[in-house]
Amino acid sequence: MRRLYSEHVPFEVVGDPALLRTLAAHAIELAVAVFPDQHEAAADLARRVAACDVPLVLWPLLGDRQGRWPNGTNHEAFEEHAERLAARVPGTPPAKRWLDISSEVCSLRMTVCGAKLSRVRSTRVKSTSAATCARTA
Repeated sequence: MRRLYSEHVPFEVVGDPALLRTLAAHAIELAVAVFPDQHEAAADLARRVAACDVPLVLWPLLGDRQGRWPNGTNHEAFEEHAERLAARVPGTPPAKRWLDISSEVCSLRMTVCGAKLSRVRSTRVKSTSAATCARTA
């Protein structure tokens, strides 16, 4: 099945009846990222999507400060968010839930920053410190 991913598009836009009819007509499921402050809006979207017979995939994410994806440092916050989301969406849970599992955002940024520094050093160009890179990432 084909899938349309929506991470930061407002729910009013992805829940537009014309878009949902188009997705249904082309057998495209809708995968929507849901942040902790969006449970109510996600429940409303789930009702609209179900009325148009479009398969829905819930994609729970945390904010950047919490690490966005489940990992070893935020698993409790993520579990609470995912459970509250599942409890809030009406009817039976969606057929699919999608999870990104990754390093925490800070570690990821330092890894990327370190890679950038390595490339800079390998070209023999004067580079900044990792701490400076982390502040600007």
